[in-house]
Amino acid sequence: MDAAAKSPSAKYAVVTFVALLAVPVLVFLVAAIASAKAGSGSANWPQLILVYAVGTVPGVVLGARYLESRKSKAAFVTGYVLACAGLLVVESLAIGCWLTNVCL
Repeated sequence: MDAAAKSPSAKYAVVTFVALLAVPVLVFLVAAIASAKAGSGSANWPQLILVYAVGTVPGVVLGARYLESRKSKAAFVTGYVLACAGLLVVESLAIGCWLTNVCL
């Protein structure tokens, strides 16, 4: 992808959208399944923070490159970080519900 392109195309927009959505989903999913298979009852905080950073940082960098003003970059980064945090919680609860058959 060329973030410096003068006229972004629909192809770049679709690839960016998929990357912003797919990277955190896949990273969180793989980490949650690996943690469940390892038999740990719950993830420890350093592991959880590392997984969150690995899943979130690529999208923050990729998404912020396309924005021009500081205000829009700050809004995007804040929204994306909060959305990824929510995604991590939802995926963790869904996998825990699926594995233990105990749902809210």
